[in-house]
Amino acid sequence: GSQNVTVTDTINGALTVSGTWLVGAETAARLEVKGDAVMTAGGSNELTIVAKDVYGNVDVNYSGDKALTFFGPGSSADGYAPKIEGTDMIAGPIAVYFSYGISAAGAATLEAYRAESVTVNVSDSLIDSFDSPAYALELTINPGGVARYGVASDTYAPTAGVPFGVVVNGYDVYGNMASGDDITVSLTSSSGSLLFDGNGNGVFGEIGDILGVLNAGAV
Repeated sequence: GSQNVTVTDTINGALTVSGTWLVGAETAARLEVKGDAVMTAGGSNELTIVAKDVYGNVDVNYSGDKALTFFGPGSSADGYAPKIEGTDMIAGPIAVYFSYGISAAGAATLEAYRAESVTVNVSDSLIDSFDSPAYALELTINPGGVARYGVASDTYAPTAGVPFGVVVNGYDVYGNMASGDDITVSLTSSSGSLLFDGNGNGVFGEIGDILGVLNAGAV
């Protein structure tokens, strides 16, 4: 940017001169990723990529379409892959348009589906955001609400009269353990002959024993 320099005689303060110089950035040496730090699986996050020189100045000559590779978010348990502008992020470089060193608005929209805490990095094959955590985006992707349930057992015993435990998990539409709390679920069996002990007191088949309350996505 413009820099103004003033020189003043320390003995005769009336003798002074000033000048203005335009100081340009050096060639971009790194990329920085900016965006929302928290999002929900299946939602979108508008990323901004900035090209800077070694001193942190924006390289205004870094313009046009750049082939960028993005790193970080993974595919969800149900196989939903992260995307940038609708393109599979894992597939390879994605064209992102830059103007004066900054990616255009809406040119790098992230859609992520796996619930996780992850670092988002980017590279154009020559410069990247890996050199410092400050250049990357630390992102938390939270699961969505309960869309379906799964029932599992680690103690199943296929013998009449032998009790076994079951765990009910709630999942969002992408296969992440859901974030639902205080959701009451009802347990039934296809034969109708199983008895449940929902309150855990060791007595099976009591009134209300078919009910369980989901907390942190599980019963």
